Amino acid sequence: PLSQPYNDVKAGNSINVGFNYGRRIKRNFSIESGIRYMAGKSLIATNVYSYNHRTGNVSTFLESNYLSKGTTVFDNTVISSGGDIDNDYTFLMVPLQLGYHVPLTDKLEAAFLAGISGDIIINNVFDNISEGGSKLTSANSAYKTINLSGMGGMKVNYLVRENWQLSIGTNVQQTLTSG
Repeated sequence: PLSQPYNDVKAGNSINVGFNYGRRIKRNFSIESGIRYMAGKSLIATNVYSYNHRTGNVSTFLESNYLSKGTTVFDNTVISSGGDIDNDYTFLMVPLQLGYHVPLTDKLEAAFLAGISGDIIINNVFDNISEGGSKLTSANSAYKTINLSGMGGMKVNYLVRENWQLSIGTNVQQTLTSG
């Protein structure tokens, strides 16, 4: 099996923090947008590496594929034993979501959300080790600056004042366009 090439991005974890601004459209419906920062980490399982015979640099094939073509023109592909490589990424996101609100008490409500997000890549670091690795951005790689994701989620809102709510919740996000 190790002689067959593979690059598999495994599911990882991320954290989102941000600020949302919303407006009620009707009693139970709302529209909201804002800005969010996302930092995440996953593993890439691979047995395919790229070797540059002029510089001696060895990187994952996936990493080499996304670097600007001028730096990797002399790379050769090598298949070897498999391994897991760190894949750390950060995005700035601008979501647009529609919400349906279900009152639970006078000050507490549940909200169900669905929408899209414009995701702006800040960087993606492959093989995050002290000896090397690549910090890829849209400026130095083949990554697109802006990507599109679909979103869905649920949260609980607590009415602090007439126009202010404190929210806690969870969401699922799936990339719609390849970065």
